[in-house]
Amino acid sequence: MTFPIPPRLTDADIALVESYLAKGGSPIQDFEMLDGFFAALVTGPEVVNPIGFLPTLIGADDPAIEPVIADLAEAQGLLEQVQNHWNRQVTTFMAGEPWGLWLREAEGPHQGRRWAEGFLIGMDQVDGWDRLTRRPEHGPLFYSVMTLANEASDDPELRPPPITPDAREAMLGAISYGLPELYAATRPGATGGGPSRGGSPRPKAARKARKPKGSKKTGPRRRR
Repeated sequence: MTFPIPPRLTDADIALVESYLAKGGSPIQDFEMLDGFFAALVTGPEVVNPIGFLPTLIGADDPAIEPVIADLAEAQGLLEQVQNHWNRQVTTFMAGEPWGLWLREAEGPHQGRRWAEGFLIGMDQVDGWDRLTRRPEHGPLFYSVMTLANEASDDPELRPPPITPDAREAMLGAISYGLPELYAATRPGATGGGPSRGGSPRPKAARKARKPKGSKKTGPRRRR
């Protein structure tokens, strides 16, 4: 059974989500990072529910951060946008289609870096990634994520050599086409479920997402 792929969020929808991310003090700082963050959770070794991560995204699990949502209607509006983007990823991967990464910069020296940083933060939220990262068939995907994420690292041992435009394009392609393959490996019975199925086990979201290490801002380190 197949499911229709939800439409892309509008620019206004994305701006709304980003306004909450900016106010909430989350390590997921913009929609590009959110796209990578969700991609890791959707394709990861555990089935999780995006609702469980909403408090982390807006800083609601940190008592030191002032609430950024005024009322229930506002919360429902944000949840609707987040759930729609999540379902768009799930249905795309279920269909075996490559994912069009949401990139803030259409081009540039660090294109895709923030997406990869978001993906690594998502990986940190659930256990069991080791058995996936060691599979050779997923090597191009994880190599590309690690290389892009550490592109601006302050640690010279983690920072890769300058990435040429052709190499960057190849890495982004490896991620785009590798995500549905990773999803098929972690959800072998996916075609029988709905886009928002699951919700257990409870994600580690509930633990606050940590800022990547290695850079003063967002330079993730190599996962061991």
